[in-house]
Amino acid sequence: MVDENNKLAEELIKNYYDALMKYCFALKVSGHDAEDFVSETFKRMWENIELIASLQPKAQKAWLYTTVSNLIKDSYKSKPPLPTEDNILENVPCENKEIERVVEDCQFENIIKTLKENASEEERKLLELIIEKNKTYDQIAKELNVNSVTLRTRIWRLRKKLKPVAEELLKK
Repeated sequence: MVDENNKLAEELIKNYYDALMKYCFALKVSGHDAEDFVSETFKRMWENIELIASLQPKAQKAWLYTTVSNLIKDSYKSKPPLPTEDNILENVPCENKEIERVVEDCQFENIIKTLKENASEEERKLLELIIEKNKTYDQIAKELNVNSVTLRTRIWRLRKKLKPVAEELLKK
């Protein structure tokens, strides 16, 4: 029975390793993470080899895909929330990748300059602290002598105000 289980495990790994890796890539999982998820799937397969041996081939395949899928989902659940100290341009919604293209084309300075020109003195100070000095929200709140809720509201309003300006710059 042990030899049969070893043979089954080797066969499943041989038949499904590449397919599971491609499945992970299709779910936008990076290379190293994909390898980790697939390895963990086969580790769990080995831990449950007797159960898997009792399944039909289609059910074995389904078990492998379900396991790797659940591992990926669980990894997202356990990740910490995204940081809140994002810069202004990362939060401007964009249907295409034009913002990244513009920034990569070294036009970032011109965008910031134009955004500052369209902002009040208080808003310019806020932009400077966020973008140029790369300060956290807590540091900015302390420097401006406001609480974090007030600061977040000001930043939200600033983003809302500057979004059309940034979009207009991207059309050029």
